[in-house]
Amino acid sequence: MAQSLTLVCVTLPIVRLRVSAENLVVGRSSRCDLMVSDATVSRRHARVRCVREGLIIEDLGSRNGTFIGGERVRKGLAVVGSYVRFGQLDFQVLKSEELDDSARETEQAGVAAKQTQSNPLVEPVLSDAQQRVFELLFTGCREKEIAKRLGLSHHTVHNHIKSIYRIYGVHSRTELLAAALRLRQGRPEPKEPQ
Repeated sequence: MAQSLTLVCVTLPIVRLRVSAENLVVGRSSRCDLMVSDATVSRRHARVRCVREGLIIEDLGSRNGTFIGGERVRKGLAVVGSYVRFGQLDFQVLKSEELDDSARETEQAGVAAKQTQSNPLVEPVLSDAQQRVFELLFTGCREKEIAKRLGLSHHTVHNHIKSIYRIYGVHSRTELLAAALRLRQGRPEPKEPQ
């Protein structure tokens, strides 16, 4: 049985693409299995599939190319720890974490978030379930599309999003993106005018 691997964006680690045994298409289009919103990524950029040895990656005729370890490839194998680039976005291939009990994860994430609220430069910790929803929030998917992709009910996804907003101390997807980017760049929250 093939393992489950995750492509973690090196530039912006909040973007993560979880890959299983089936053939998944990476690209800019909302019709792709793994959507990446970046101008250097083609609408249908590459096909990825998880196998015992790593990820089989096949370029689908993209304009800016697909690279494994810095070398442009038409089709190749990316092992755990290696780097893959779609257009100008670099990803590292990592093993996906084992899924834990969702309730326990959410409780642990909430405790970690309370501990980090005093330091605005510490990134809050999300449960695995919240992290999967969090990643899809940045692809432009609506709540119903996130629910469909993750095989969850719309209400479960909505509750995860409310929890993520609460953990990050924001009220919208735009504020969440801004907060996450500030954390990645090590900048404190902007002060409200008085």
